[in-house]
Amino acid sequence: MSTSGQARLPIRDSWQEILISLKWPAFRMSSMANRISPTGTRWLWVFPVLLVLGIFVGDRVLNGKNGEVHHQRLEQEFRLIPVPPNSKLITNFSFFSVWNSHKASVGAAYASSQSYSDIRHFYDRELEYLGWQLQDTNLSTATYSKGEFSAHLRYGENLPTGADYVLSLDWRGGF
Repeated sequence: MSTSGQARLPIRDSWQEILISLKWPAFRMSSMANRISPTGTRWLWVFPVLLVLGIFVGDRVLNGKNGEVHHQRLEQEFRLIPVPPNSKLITNFSFFSVWNSHKASVGAAYASSQSYSDIRHFYDRELEYLGWQLQDTNLSTATYSKGEFSAHLRYGENLPTGADYVLSLDWRGGF
């Protein structure tokens, strides 16, 4: 009891009564006791999932065209590169997907009776003429670059059946 002789309601109860008297449904007694109802918590996952899905699909839609343009440029660039004499085409490949729009690759696998050093010398000369720069080499690979593109010459192991070497052009953008 207060000094005036009247019982005072706790502050929470008096505010609760005021809000109830204003007939605000969000502040009824059951709402105050359980601010998030059990049915409301079931849907809390929807917004984050829709947000992630929207970002993923939006990125693919917006960047898919950009990736396709890079893929087409790779194909044009690949057609400019001559093939060494005595090399036989085994298979062509071209990889691009709108759902993985941040990378593209084109290339071919060849059979050849020439040694790696002869093939490497041929591509060093031809790619340099086309504006490519040698970046790195080792016993069975050579890497070249031109702007945002890279070229890879692989000789020997882990190649398609019947192939002696592979030349590929790649683009990796974005993520």
